[in-house]
Amino acid sequence: MAKLIGNEPNQVPTNGDLGKLAFQEPEAVNITGGTLDSVTVTNLTTDGASLDGAVVINEAGADVDFRIESDTNANAFFVDGATGNVGVGTSSPNGKLNIVGSYHQQLILQNTTADSAVKGATFNGAHYTNSEEPLLLGATYSNSTENVCYYGGGWSAANTATSLQFYTAANNTTTTGTERMRITSSGNVGIGTSSPSSKVSIIASGVNGLHLGQQSDNTANSGRLFFDNSTNIWTAYSTTGNFKIASGASLGSSSGTDRLVIDSSGRVGIGTSSPDLTAQLHTKTTSATARNIIESTSSAGYSGYRLKNASGYWETQIDGSNQGLRWLETMTERMRIDSSGNLLVGKTAADSYNTTNGVELQSSGLIAATRTGIAQILNREDSDGDIAVFRKDGTTVGSIGVNSGALQISGGSSSGMQFNSTHYVPMQNGSTVDATIDLGSTGRRFKDLYLSGGVYFGTSGSTSGSGTETSNKLDDYEEGTFTFTLTGSTGAPSTPQTTTGYYTKIGRFVTVSAYFNNKNLTGASGNLIATGLPFTSNSNSTNRGAHAVALYGFSFSGNLYIDLVPNSTTAQFQESRNNTSWAPIVVSATSNRYIQVTINYMTS
Repeated sequence: MAKLIGNEPNQVPTNGDLGKLAFQEPEAVNITGGTLDSVTVTNLTTDGASLDGAVVINEAGADVDFRIESDTNANAFFVDGATGNVGVGTSSPNGKLNIVGSYHQQLILQNTTADSAVKGATFNGAHYTNSEEPLLLGATYSNSTENVCYYGGGWSAANTATSLQFYTAANNTTTTGTERMRITSSGNVGIGTSSPSSKVSIIASGVNGLHLGQQSDNTANSGRLFFDNSTNIWTAYSTTGNFKIASGASLGSSSGTDRLVIDSSGRVGIGTSSPDLTAQLHTKTTSATARNIIESTSSAGYSGYRLKNASGYWETQIDGSNQGLRWLETMTERMRIDSSGNLLVGKTAADSYNTTNGVELQSSGLIAATRTGIAQILNREDSDGDIAVFRKDGTTVGSIGVNSGALQISGGSSSGMQFNSTHYVPMQNGSTVDATIDLGSTGRRFKDLYLSGGVYFGTSGSTSGSGTETSNKLDDYEEGTFTFTLTGSTGAPSTPQTTTGYYTKIGRFVTVSAYFNNKNLTGASGNLIATGLPFTSNSNSTNRGAHAVALYGFSFSGNLYIDLVPNSTTAQFQESRNNTSWAPIVVSATSNRYIQVTINYMTS
């Protein structure tokens, strides 16, 4: 029996207020009724002791704590009577279980205490369905060669998590926090997103992103990204201010051949680690066929590239509708090479040079320019010579050029022409010639020649043959009609008597002819004259002129001739009597008068 301190053994009241009891060296204590404020047990050993049945402390629900002391800890085990919280090493547990102790060994779970044995432990949460295995939060596994920690699964006796979510907060007083990372049921990892669409999705606002620090073994290089497949390993990294992508790399090493370099100035090198200082993109290869390809597989789309500055941009395009290669300035087409190989500037279709302004360089060799205004300008700098050369089957057949400011068209070994400021000069074999080139030929005549000056015949010098260069000039030729009026020198007929005359003028020499048919000179007086010659005669008072004249209805007895009044357009009809003197023909003032006349004379 337990010995009750201060009382005889076995003298423990069974009813009423027990007060405070203290037992020393108890063997057995049986309290069947009453209220006990506290029980203190000392020198208690459990060797050979047994407990049959439940032990209930504070069953009535009073706010009374339960505490077990160790040799060095007054709260080795503590139950808060008010909250039901359990404390180990603390009398103020803040949760259902609050453990206070050395930070490196607060809670240790294990399946065995045997030394040098495989050990494992799990930390679980209850499943939604009571009959299901619990949800594994974490597990440990340790054997002779490795220590493994499992999170969310990997344990056959527990259900696995469908996602792992990681939260942080900006300070130490924030509840819930913000999700920072998630691993979904499909194995995708999301940082900054709860719905990662790939194995790793990083979503960040502002300038946040993925940061690769400096390599510890090479301070000139950054950390690397490796892309591994069955045939090659690519790596991307930064070194000495440049960004590089290399192939043929080995995981965890700095090996590999640089394929693309972006230097610190933004220049891009492909196939070279040192892009040219004047190029933004420098492509280099040892292959005999070097090319860059930009491809669109859509029949409705296009592929190309754009060159842009602050003022605008140019774009090169090739599209799926087979419109050829196009160059656009701020989306306005300026030039294209169509599917037939024609180069078109300012137009979109070939064979439109009759109506649309622009230039065509057709693959057939045709060059056409259409413009409102000057369509072509050819400019030769410095020396005289050919501006344009024309060839047939590789042989020169002519040219257009300049000599001392004069345009010249040369037919090579054939004729040509030089255009000077006041005259055209014939050419042959590329040089000017004299009295060598004909104008037209038999069966190849020119039609009409319109001149405002004259024509020189024969000589080219100041004196040659019968006269000077001026004497060989035909400065005028004219044919036409005029009105010839028959009248008297002192009085005109009652009714004007006119006829149409015809003339030919060669230089100063004039030939006229007229026929006065059945004229009525009633009312006329004086000598018979005709006025209205087409050109004024010269001032030579002896100018009689060569003529032919026939009169009908007039009285005369000698030879007829015509005398021209000097510096006038009047002809006088005269006769020579007995070849000794001249006398005028007097007007016969009556009707039925006829005159046929042809006159040759010189102008003034």
